[in-house]
Amino acid sequence: MGGTWLKTWLGVFVFSFAVAAHADNTPEFSVDREVPIEPLLDGQFALVVDAGNLPCGASGQLKIKLVNENAIRFPVQSLEASCSCTHGKLSKHVIDEFSSATLVAQLETPLVSQSIEKSVRFSIISSDSKARNISLLVRYKLDGLMCFKDTINVFPYRPQGKLKRYVLPFVLTKPNLPEDVIFDLKPETDGVQFELKGGQGEHYVELALVPELLSGKPRSYSLTASNLLTDLKHSTAITLMPKEKLRISPNIIQFHSKGDVWTGATAIAS
Repeated sequence: MGGTWLKTWLGVFVFSFAVAAHADNTPEFSVDREVPIEPLLDGQFALVVDAGNLPCGASGQLKIKLVNENAIRFPVQSLEASCSCTHGKLSKHVIDEFSSATLVAQLETPLVSQSIEKSVRFSIISSDSKARNISLLVRYKLDGLMCFKDTINVFPYRPQGKLKRYVLPFVLTKPNLPEDVIFDLKPETDGVQFELKGGQGEHYVELALVPELLSGKPRSYSLTASNLLTDLKHSTAITLMPKEKLRISPNIIQFHSKGDVWTGATAIAS
């Protein structure tokens, strides 16, 4: 009985470990595309691939088949990427005439980004001085973003003035929903009110300052957005700067003219 239990427990352990290991090694996304190697009007080989929508903060694989439809041979010296977020390799050292090669690359997408649209460029450098290099631009859009566009904000207000409203641009992409996002301001104050507004990819946080409820002194706050359904969080710093009414000194200025021509002005101390 004990031996059977031990074998069963070990079997479950090995199976669980295998599943966990497989999950760790499995890309969170996989993109397969095919693109022809065709010259532009100026003879340059600039290729563009749309990878579609990819999850933010994820690791995945790009697999792009390059089809050479020309009577041109491309000997490859190196493969370079425009971003440290990716690395890859080509299946061949030479892309012969009317043949193909496959680029396989690992891509890490950003967890926080001010822009929904992102791209990475691969440069296939030729080892033949007579052959042209190949530029491959991979474009994609980020899903799952929830962040402020600006992480530092400075807002002036008049201590004796009226309600002042400001806008904090906010990035929110599917599957995140506005009703799943909450905000927390530290330190707390009734003088700062906030609300998430907008829609269809154009969101913003409206900030309302109530001067009579503020200290009248420069003060810094931290506003944190959190998703109720995930562990996503992102913060922005807000500094409120009280500003007195504009005063001009001296308050008397005498203007001079000759006929219809203004020749200058003299400040008279008050």
